[in-house]
Amino acid sequence: MFEHPEDYFSDLNPFEIDIKKTYKKFKTLEKNSSVLFSEEEIRGLIFHFIIRHDVESLKRIIEHGLFLYPKNMSFHVSKISHFVETEQFDKALEAIKKAQLVDSNHPEVLKWLAEIQMENEDLDEAVITINKALLNCSEETLFLKNDLYISLADLYCNMKKHQKAILVLEKAISEIEENEVFYQEIIEIFSENDKLVHAVTYFKNRIDQNPYSYKDWFYLGDTHMKLKDFENAYEAFEYCSIIDANALYPFFLMATCKEFQNKYQEAIQLYIKSIRDSEDHYPYLCVARCYLDLNELDQAKLYLKKCKNNSLFEFQYNKLMGSILIEEGKIKSAIKFLQKSYDENPYEVETIQLLMNCYIDLNMREEFEEIFEEIQEDDELVTDYWKDWMVYFYQNEMIDKISEIATFAYECSEIDNKDVDNLQLVINFALTQKPRIKEVIIKNLIEDFDETHENLMLICPDLTSTDKEIQKAINYYNNSQDE
Repeated sequence: MFEHPEDYFSDLNPFEIDIKKTYKKFKTLEKNSSVLFSEEEIRGLIFHFIIRHDVESLKRIIEHGLFLYPKNMSFHVSKISHFVETEQFDKALEAIKKAQLVDSNHPEVLKWLAEIQMENEDLDEAVITINKALLNCSEETLFLKNDLYISLADLYCNMKKHQKAILVLEKAISEIEENEVFYQEIIEIFSENDKLVHAVTYFKNRIDQNPYSYKDWFYLGDTHMKLKDFENAYEAFEYCSIIDANALYPFFLMATCKEFQNKYQEAIQLYIKSIRDSEDHYPYLCVARCYLDLNELDQAKLYLKKCKNNSLFEFQYNKLMGSILIEEGKIKSAIKFLQKSYDENPYEVETIQLLMNCYIDLNMREEFEEIFEEIQEDDELVTDYWKDWMVYFYQNEMIDKISEIATFAYECSEIDNKDVDNLQLVINFALTQKPRIKEVIIKNLIEDFDETHENLMLICPDLTSTDKEIQKAINYYNNSQDE
């Protein structure tokens, strides 16, 4: 399992024991079951065997620990968690009964009991159990309390009681202010129910109650960002920067809003303002990206070089440098950088398309076909990005490739054939301009506006503002939404 014998013992163990010496003592258990260990030594060995995935040794030391210290609840919890995580639920319930003879209200034992109840779809009982666990949490079990609140909120969501889930998370926020996860969970609840716009109202109401809440302003901005409402997102993050004058992250997010609005000069100034110290390289990448969009290539290279040797951003560095070289017409040099990005992450669509563009420009047909075959062989890459590929091949006038991707999409059970039909229809109209096809598109605008409008914006955006019949259908939909 390990390259060197010494690797079996690591410095990760947080317990104040000599792990090698304790492990040698553990090995004598096979011959002598009366070996004595301190509670700290047993906890250390449990941790050691968990991170080493040594299941048999783990079971043995837990049983021995309970033999020596039958009232030690952490050993009971270790036994229960092992059974639950390995889906031995009957054994887990038996272990829970024994643990509750020692402490019937132990919150971690109750947490595992709730896990089993949820597994058995006994959801009402699970709610009762988690609430009981929360009542018995102490200051020392703050991490567990976080986990329990999130579990309870998720449980209410599974029961379709989303308002109760939000109330649980609000209670958690009032008790444990520093945990960002609770805010993120609230946004996720709205998002999963296609009511993200209601999250805006939710956070505005919270701000009305506490106008100086940094987090509520922050997550209002975050919600606006998710809705692509960058103007209001910017305003919310600006309030964050006023409430906490020392916070730099709001400036980064304000810059991101400006970049999304193609206001690159403003974005550059804000990205620079967000830099924490000389080791904070990511804003430099963003500044370089903005200068690339402004076609100020020397400035783009100047800022990009500031993070050249940062291994964390190697992928982004190579991709951006490749993009700059493409703009400079140095296609062969660009390929070298883009190939490095592709080798590091072969699933990033934009990088693949940049690389394919280079092959097209240099008429490197064999290399183009090779990378296209790699795309086709990766089901996930086509399933998740089939629309991106169809739009890309349309833009490059590769009709045969559009057909190949469409065929795959039609055969994929995860993709709705209606969505493929919709995009195919828009592409066909862009290629043929047949009035009959336009009639179907107008009908689709009324029946499936979001998908059809998105496809029009991807394939022939001018039609949404120049074609009177399509404009009329769009206006009809917008007016019906206002009513």
